[in-house]
Amino acid sequence: ASGHPIAWADYGDSGFWPLEADGIGHSLERVDLFDDPNSPTAWRSSSMLNGSPGSHSTVPASLQIQISEIYATSDLNKADDVDFVELWNPSETEIDLSGWRITDSGLELDRYILPIGTMIEPKSWLAVPLTVGTELGNDSAGFALGASGETLFLYDSLGQPVDGIRFGQQVTGYSISRITNRWRLSLPSPNGENNEAPTADAGVLSINEWKADAEAGDTDWIELYNPNPNLPVSLADLCLGHGDIMELTPEEVAITPFNTCLLYTSDAADDLLCV
Repeated sequence: ASGHPIAWADYGDSGFWPLEADGIGHSLERVDLFDDPNSPTAWRSSSMLNGSPGSHSTVPASLQIQISEIYATSDLNKADDVDFVELWNPSETEIDLSGWRITDSGLELDRYILPIGTMIEPKSWLAVPLTVGTELGNDSAGFALGASGETLFLYDSLGQPVDGIRFGQQVTGYSISRITNRWRLSLPSPNGENNEAPTADAGVLSINEWKADAEAGDTDWIELYNPNPNLPVSLADLCLGHGDIMELTPEEVAITPFNTCLLYTSDAADDLLCV
């Protein structure tokens, strides 16, 4: 009644956006209601030609595979501490992941191809090590994740997007994982059940500094500060706003003890990104 937008999405037809929905008869289906609707990680192409208007779509077991955990802050001085992406199979069917692709580059969709014979059992996890070295041989993806944040995508053997995540600055020694289908700060648990990390109450956070009405080519930002000496603070389920306009903070981001986080906002992007 007040004229404010309730929901919107700014979609594309290149990069990580599902190409099957670009003029060949498939629709875009929302796969994560908590993800940014302007991000391709929140969508997939419909499994049925012409989509499924007015009804639930049927999703093949293979397309139910999820990125379950991300660990992007490994210690280069520890040989057994490497970045990883963990996959989760929620279905009752064993899935053949041979030829599936993991990439953090929209220009290199084949950056890592899972080896022939890679299987994931029903209701099970599979962690894929990510390292720039060769210490782990063919089991390694050959690239590491950016601890400052990036986008990671999973494709099936036919090149169809299956899942993805866009994440911001990570906390050293912690991972982020899906817990009840929400991204939470976690203790690394490759090939096992996700384990949410203890955090301080978000009520301790303070707005520490901000920049408004940025000049051309720059963006406005807000700096948050965590005064807790021992525990990080997760930004999950928080909002920043002015007047009656509210924006959710990135749920996959946390602020370390005695540290700050910059939340950048853009009128064009209409979202917040923590770096």
